[in-house]
Amino acid sequence: MFWPTNTSQPKYDYRDAAVLAQRETLKTWEIEMKITDVKLSDPWYVHGKESTDATVVNPAIRATSLLEITTDEGVSGFTAVSELHIGPQDGSLKKLLIDHAFKPLVVGEDPLDTERIWDKMYWGSVRWGRRGVALAVIGSIDIALWDLKGKILGQPVHKLLGAHRDTVAAYGSSVSLNVSEEELVGIYSGYVEAGFKMVKMKVGRRDSNEDLERVKLIRETIGPNVDLALDVNSGWSLNAALRMCERLEPYNIYWLEEPLPPDEIDNHVKLARETSIPIAVGETHATKWEFKELMEREA
Repeated sequence: MFWPTNTSQPKYDYRDAAVLAQRETLKTWEIEMKITDVKLSDPWYVHGKESTDATVVNPAIRATSLLEITTDEGVSGFTAVSELHIGPQDGSLKKLLIDHAFKPLVVGEDPLDTERIWDKMYWGSVRWGRRGVALAVIGSIDIALWDLKGKILGQPVHKLLGAHRDTVAAYGSSVSLNVSEEELVGIYSGYVEAGFKMVKMKVGRRDSNEDLERVKLIRETIGPNVDLALDVNSGWSLNAALRMCERLEPYNIYWLEEPLPPDEIDNHVKLARETSIPIAVGETHATKWEFKELMEREA
């Protein structure tokens, strides 16, 4: 485990000026709060309904744990952690990483130094982490730290992040790739009746003609004034995506999400150049560096 200290690493002022101003206002300058523990609860199991998209089957039984970060002042931050890596005897890979890799890096730190702690965790795991489960754990700890920061400063987290509006747009979405057409109509007519101005549906069935029929059906169900987005969950090849985009043109698609495998950036660039349908990516990407490449290459 290491945290580089060489001069090639960027120097940061980790104490955000806005946060420090709020601390002064709240008269907490005299408090030198420290993180004392990072712990993950045993998982809770939820029995739901098995669902699937074009590439992934979501199991009927899912597990969720609660991550807690405690301080020497008795204030705690929390976040829910999806437990997709439950092994024999309920062994949690995320719990192992927290207990043995990340907790030693976080305990003793000032909970308001969220940037410093994130960098410390990232660089402390860069040779074996950077992506996947390790980065998911870093993200979970970061979320709990922001929850903790909001409690310390007496502010909702959305304001600490720079909120500038009181409402946000939302859309109705369902993991409905394999439901019947009758069920599909019921789901999406329900979204419209609930007041949604946009909906998103899953595509990526083995028979592309069935996909087109279902898209046509939902466009007719929701009408022309509700935006319709499609999510392929990385289920197509470039050639299949090019053919489908041409056939989807009549249905005024708001965006086409993850049409290709996430690592096929070159093909995403080609597809984006060949179709008028906006391409959405990012669900399986992480860190500012990956998103920087996607945006710079107009993928």
